[in-house]
Amino acid sequence: SMIYNKNTMDLVRKGEMKLPLDKIATFAKFEYGEEEKFFYVVNVHLDPKSKEDRYFQADFLLAYLKSKLKKEADNIQIFMIGDFNSIRRSAVWDFFKQNGYRDSWLTAKKKQPENLLLSCHAYLGETLESWIYRIPIRIISTVLSVAWPKLPVEWMPNEMHVDWILYKGSPEISVEEVKII
Repeated sequence: SMIYNKNTMDLVRKGEMKLPLDKIATFAKFEYGEEEKFFYVVNVHLDPKSKEDRYFQADFLLAYLKSKLKKEADNIQIFMIGDFNSIRRSAVWDFFKQNGYRDSWLTAKKKQPENLLLSCHAYLGETLESWIYRIPIRIISTVLSVAWPKLPVEWMPNEMHVDWILYKGSPEISVEEVKII
């Protein structure tokens, strides 16, 4: 389900689409403003085990959206949110970027917390953000990426986010602040 402020927008339509490999993406179309402007929110949770499967799911999802939105796709704002189980500069992240999506964490004028390393916290929360964990995580990730290049780890990662808010559309979106709570 989607949580939204009924005082600032109206829910036009909601639903879900079945992704390959037993995953589901939920979506909602909202209307806002007196000029009847619309935007979509798509919430995904891609496969946690296989980068090939994540790419396949992302490709399926974008093809589905293009077929459903048709002409509307170029004149509407789309927010793609959720757990992508992929870090930046991965094949999945690059695929969304090549299809016109922008990463709100990278474009935001203000970020809180500013130097977040992980959005995947392994149930340890902010403990992983301390330097005691940050340095070993970077070293281990680097060793793993060099020893086994097919693993989904980034060499000397600065930001190992797997949860993203991606966006695209017209009119252009300006991200003032991103806050991880």
